[in-house]
Amino acid sequence: MKAQSFKKIFFLTIFLSSLILTSAQSEALTRPVQDLVDFETKANGAGVRNNTAIDMPHYEIPLRLLTESKEFNLSLATYKALVFQKNGEDYVRWVINPEDSKWYKDVEKFMTDHGLTPEQKTYFKGYQTASRSYIVEDPSGKVQFSIKASTDRTGGAWRDKKQEYQDGFDIRLISDLMTRVQAANSFENIVVMEEPLTFGIKEIDQSIVVRELADISRSQGVIYLPGFSALHETKGKEIAALNGSNDPYAFWTEHYVKPMAKAAAELASKTGIWYDSPHSQNFLIELNSAYKPTGRIVIRDLGDVYVSSPLMKALGEGKLLAEFSASAPGNVHSSLDISFGPLHGNKAPSWISAEQYSLWENIFVKTMSTELSRRTKISAEKLNVSSGITPFSYISSTMSLKSPEWQNFMQTMPKAPKFCGKVHQL
Repeated sequence: MKAQSFKKIFFLTIFLSSLILTSAQSEALTRPVQDLVDFETKANGAGVRNNTAIDMPHYEIPLRLLTESKEFNLSLATYKALVFQKNGEDYVRWVINPEDSKWYKDVEKFMTDHGLTPEQKTYFKGYQTASRSYIVEDPSGKVQFSIKASTDRTGGAWRDKKQEYQDGFDIRLISDLMTRVQAANSFENIVVMEEPLTFGIKEIDQSIVVRELADISRSQGVIYLPGFSALHETKGKEIAALNGSNDPYAFWTEHYVKPMAKAAAELASKTGIWYDSPHSQNFLIELNSAYKPTGRIVIRDLGDVYVSSPLMKALGEGKLLAEFSASAPGNVHSSLDISFGPLHGNKAPSWISAEQYSLWENIFVKTMSTELSRRTKISAEKLNVSSGITPFSYISSTMSLKSPEWQNFMQTMPKAPKFCGKVHQL
């Protein structure tokens, strides 16, 4: 056997063994979801978290007291996990972040003000992530999803994050748009973790948001690796070695930085949307079951975005733009802004120097421009990209959309289809 093949098998054996051991505490989850939990909690440069199952507290609140928004293709199993009947009436399991010591008190007061007893109950099991969201499993085993709720304590550099009411419904606007755009023209470089369900309490300015786990909730054949885990001191090297590389910087340049640039170009050119905090918490790298990157990037947290108003109008989404502008005017731009912060908020591994990190600006911008040019038919020179980089933080680029070339592209930009708002499975 060749030394290189032996080395690859050796690393794969060690790597899989470590995943099995760390996943033992969360064995109720499907294997790809277990892997995601372990990556989030044990291969996170921002801080170590707990990968064991935790009881998720919730309150039972009549649906009639809440505002609800659900996607047209929301699965019945997901909906029924959160909405149930009691005394002939629909009730919602309003999930509380187990780490929260502050915001749940407003929920209790709301319930008391409406003649309800704020008794905490448990139904779901939850698993921490690197931030505030929890991966949740229904005890029936039929559904797994991620949920965001207000909390004053969470992982990494993120602290005291109230899940505001309007933000929950802005997320739904963007998630619906992603679904409609994909129905007409499937993404090539992107997998979307859609957020198909939000419940809100306007009086206390809070919401809870449900996020789907995309293909890992349905298939054993894919693995989702958080971007920060790819750049983790040990995990990044391990996965590069599994793929025959002893240069993790070069490996992740090819399989994270460049695919991110292509994903950004595709999303922006089809929707006019990109992230306002494009750090590695918001992106995952799709791998096959042998830990080989597929070239696709998984995007999540659809409320954390900028909207380019000219492109959104060209898409035929004037109504969505007006609604989004009313609640988040600072996130609506007349230009197209595409940034990426591979190590923003995370500790740099020893195998990436400041000089190497700075090289990613040119690599990201060049790859993004090439892909954007291919999709818009605007030459790279006419895109008018200006860029800069902050050490170990954001690569930033911006483009004016006033040129004749951009105006011509927007005139021919495919419109997003319109669907009936009825949720047909429910």
